[in-house]
Amino acid sequence: MNLETIHNGKLVNTTLDLKEAYEWACNGPHHLVPYNKQSYKQLNELDKKSINLYGDHLRELTKYTSKCKHITEVGHNVGHTARVFTQHKPETFIAYDILDFSNNRVKELCEANDINYKFMITDSLKIDINNFEETDFLWLDGNHSYEHVYKELNKFSNKVRMYIFSDDTEAEGTPGPTGYGVIKGFNKFLSENNEWVLETQSILGPGFIGIKRK
Repeated sequence: MNLETIHNGKLVNTTLDLKEAYEWACNGPHHLVPYNKQSYKQLNELDKKSINLYGDHLRELTKYTSKCKHITEVGHNVGHTARVFTQHKPETFIAYDILDFSNNRVKELCEANDINYKFMITDSLKIDINNFEETDFLWLDGNHSYEHVYKELNKFSNKVRMYIFSDDTEAEGTPGPTGYGVIKGFNKFLSENNEWVLETQSILGPGFIGIKRK
């Protein structure tokens, strides 16, 4: 696999291992391209476009996470996005998921870079808010239904100092296990909470939305 070519193709501009990032894009949560062993040069143009868009999506997110010392992720999965969020070495990275994904590369990366890493198995709406640490950046990537996202925003916003982001906004309104209503949930929350404003909304890759505390 020609990793330098992948780098020149702008898959990701991070400190991540490029082979790992490439395989992530091929076999990751969004299944951007079928998993294969071919080099970037051998991919068709549609696949290249998908990978580049996802790389741009990740780079855009790091503009915000790089400013944060404490990052919290709700919806950890196997740590795909977390590997990017931790590249700038925050002091603390906390993750929640309903399944046990604690045995993944993120823990190793955090330990190697002296990042305080915690992983907890629980439904986000069942988290004891009194035990939820204040954070600079909150990433919501679990249940993407309108109702769930709206409840999460109301539950956790008082514990967030800077940013709240969520992804898969390009699936807005499409059917799924719970449906996709991220943008609707954020817009409803913003209409009721004047201390928060829309920071950014992206159509890169799966898309994302971010709000910022005033």
